[in-house]
Amino acid sequence: MDFQRAFAQSVKISLTICTIAFSTYANAVPSFARQTGLECAACHVGAFGPQLTPHGMQFKLGGYTETDGKEGKIPLAAMLVEGFTHTKKSQTADAQPHFGKNDNLSLQELSVFLAGRMTDHIGTFIQVTGNDFDRRFGMDNMDIRIADSKEFSGKNLTYGLSLNNNRP
Repeated sequence: MDFQRAFAQSVKISLTICTIAFSTYANAVPSFARQTGLECAACHVGAFGPQLTPHGMQFKLGGYTETDGKEGKIPLAAMLVEGFTHTKKSQTADAQPHFGKNDNLSLQELSVFLAGRMTDHIGTFIQVTGNDFDRRFGMDNMDIRIADSKEFSGKNLTYGLSLNNNRP
């Protein structure tokens, strides 16, 4: 292994160790958890998505704008999944593009989320993801919601608009 490759591997390993050492337990998408002050289980069945509880459905219908009343929360979050491969016998040079014959640290997935309240009536859940294999980033999920609610004939009416890339 040449010096440049060894240095790059050691930087990747150091970043992975720092990420693990300084990470905290995830409560929902971290920006939603900071915004609302709630645990995963408040919105997700079994504390893990994608199935929503009634509260989670209302949070989504309300445009992701529910808050704990404390201002100054930045609606950004990230997810990093790393992998390390070591085999007894080195692989062929063409086993995987951009990788060596052995001892490969790889970025399995990096997602960045813009998820949370933008204004009193506008919220987003936008996820952009990339990886080390094809070295591309793309939009996974996009949901921009404008929502409000009014009392109508003695009942609460929630109405709004959702711009998203979900398929029916």
